[in-house]
Amino acid sequence: MATVLVRRVLFGQRSLQHQRIQVTGFNPDQSTQSVSSPWCYPNTRRGDSWIFVLQPINYPDYFRLNSSLIRITLTNIERFDSIIADQPYGLRMDFPELPCERKYCPNNANCINDPYGADGGRCECLTHCNQVKYQPICGSDDETYNNECELRLRSCQSNKNLFVKSINS
Repeated sequence: MATVLVRRVLFGQRSLQHQRIQVTGFNPDQSTQSVSSPWCYPNTRRGDSWIFVLQPINYPDYFRLNSSLIRITLTNIERFDSIIADQPYGLRMDFPELPCERKYCPNNANCINDPYGADGGRCECLTHCNQVKYQPICGSDDETYNNECELRLRSCQSNKNLFVKSINS
């Protein structure tokens, strides 16, 4: 029997999150373990993090380990997510690109999402620098600016590709 702190519930009662529970079948005595046992009992230590597949015995106090301990990896978490969602593993959800993720704005302009624009985004120059503190920088045009915001503003308005050459100039 072991006491386990539940950090995250992938499937089941979310109320168990951040609770301590008792788990049986955890790290059995290796000398009494059957040679034909299909389970692998890794050498766990206090503070380790693992994925547990549990079955309630006396909810919410006692649970039984229902499989080997599973390492926490992105692949294993994705596999569990696909099992829970009842979808085949390997099919990834399509995340639509935002228009500004594929649009390059030259000369330090900012991309603004514009659903009415031709490609969904448009480039705009900064109009002013709000409450930016004084941190002098030297621009690639060998001019000193009060801060990076002012350099970006000048770069865009003058249609020149300026960048920070050095800080604290």
